[in-house]
Amino acid sequence: MIEPKLFYRELDKFFSRIDRMEEPTKLLTSVLEQLVSSFGKDLHIGEGKLFQEQEDWFVLVKDLSSRKKTQTYLSLDSEQQAIKLLLQHGSYIFDNPEVQIVPELKTRNDTTLAGFCVGEEILWVLLFELDPGWERAEIEVSLNIIRSVLNDWMASQSLKDNLTQAAKIQQSLLPRRVPEFSGFQIAARTVPAKLVGGDFYDFFTFDLDLMGLVVGDASGHDLPAALLVRDVVIGLRVGYEKQMKLVHVLENLNRVIYRNRTKGFTSLFLAELEKDGSLFYVNAGHPPPLLILRDNIEKLDVGGTVIGAVPEVRFKRGFAYLNPGEILLLYTDGLVERKGTDEIESGIKLLFRVVHQNKDKTAKEILESVFATLKGKRIIDDTTLVVIKRTEKEN
Repeated sequence: MIEPKLFYRELDKFFSRIDRMEEPTKLLTSVLEQLVSSFGKDLHIGEGKLFQEQEDWFVLVKDLSSRKKTQTYLSLDSEQQAIKLLLQHGSYIFDNPEVQIVPELKTRNDTTLAGFCVGEEILWVLLFELDPGWERAEIEVSLNIIRSVLNDWMASQSLKDNLTQAAKIQQSLLPRRVPEFSGFQIAARTVPAKLVGGDFYDFFTFDLDLMGLVVGDASGHDLPAALLVRDVVIGLRVGYEKQMKLVHVLENLNRVIYRNRTKGFTSLFLAELEKDGSLFYVNAGHPPPLLILRDNIEKLDVGGTVIGAVPEVRFKRGFAYLNPGEILLLYTDGLVERKGTDEIESGIKLLFRVVHQNKDKTAKEILESVFATLKGKRIIDDTTLVVIKRTEKEN
């Protein structure tokens, strides 16, 4: 029997030699190779084989045995009792001649198989032949430890893949650049608290005299939030392509999002800005954008509730006007909710102070000044800011 301390020391070395970020087939092939080479002599194991679940079968994808493959090893029926026992227990030693994962071994007494399964959405079976001298306790402990670590690794990799997918979805929905709209300067930025967040913004160009814009915050984080943002942004684009009006666009979008049962909702501010400074908008449960006037603030809060929470909603349309030199700030709550700040109002006052101090600068410089105040502070939620400044004359 292997001395326990020596065994766990060797087990650490075993895991250190495996690249946990490999895709499943390469990862599990490495496990097969390292397990046999590292512990084959002490645990009396050899002839490793890797099977992947495909519909009702486990199909051989890697065979490290030196012996010639037989047809019975090329696939395993997932409905046979031996496989069910393996899946039920996680690992299993097939030392009962009546319960064999390879049927032909029922008539042989010289070969015992042991194996374990890993994975969630797709299952994998690692199977080994046990050589004379093996001990049950050692085999069971070793295979179960390795199985547990592999499941953690694969779950972590699956989560990373989902997050990467969500990040790509989010990036694909954000405008590559802000539009040019004569008489106005525009700057925008979003910073997720994690790899993927629920904040978004978008612009809709109708003609030279009218531009649409939206800033929103979908509930949750990661892939569910990214998918919800995708549905909202696409829904808005489709609504405008059908030349629907502000209120109708949002009421129709709410029905679609609620009917999809995405288990989430989103707040958003949707507006149409005209070349003369007129702004028509609907605020759907979103933190009110701030219109920075000469010495005070106008909050744009007319509208209704969030999108997707109830099947039917009714919205009101609001109106504001931007004079030359005035600045419109559209943001998400992550910008004004900071750790150590008791009230959102404190964050809004700070935002106003920073923008007011830089009001003579360009929209891009104002945006940079705001984000500069956040440096060194822990971001606890996604942070988005869109700055729109009406210039004294047309660009």
